[in-house]
Amino acid sequence: MTDPITVHVGTQLEIFFQFLVDEVQLLTPSGAPTGGTVDAGHRGKVAPLIRFDSTALDMQEALCQLPNVGPNGVICWGGPWPTAGISVKFIGHMVGKRNHPPITITNNLTGGTFPNITVTTPQPGGLIEPSTVTGFIAPKDGASVALTVDPQGGQGVWKANYTPTVEGLHTARAVGASPVFGTVEAEQVFTAVPRVVASV
Repeated sequence: MTDPITVHVGTQLEIFFQFLVDEVQLLTPSGAPTGGTVDAGHRGKVAPLIRFDSTALDMQEALCQLPNVGPNGVICWGGPWPTAGISVKFIGHMVGKRNHPPITITNNLTGGTFPNITVTTPQPGGLIEPSTVTGFIAPKDGASVALTVDPQGGQGVWKANYTPTVEGLHTARAVGASPVFGTVEAEQVFTAVPRVVASV
């Protein structure tokens, strides 16, 4: 995490926003397994021996033990296997708001008919383009500033011009609407410090 931007009170600041969403992958069982396990991998790290009848909580705990996911790195719902798929949403500070390769499955399931786990990505993570964006910067002075598309910033970059009038740590938020993701938010933090006046 980088330090907040610092600007002097009374100085105009350009604040840039990008709207990002968390990735969701779906682990769907097939073939009606009656035993065995799978190993679930993420970027080369492996959570072993996940049972054929695992719950969403079992999957969540297994993936959060991976060093490249970390505690609270994913949230899972759905299941239990083998009757229903388990959804995995990447939310942690190491994995949230970005695109991921599919979770890898090493299949050691038994019973049933060609039992397997299929991985799909119903919601890719990363940058999205909202259909509409409302600029609402809510720093300490309560100002509301319009957002415009930044033509120099590349895909999905929005900006606002703002001049802080109050010292301290400010959190600037922007809200967008997406037909797929609903309401999405972006945030930037900056600090306003007193302007230094040179003595004569």
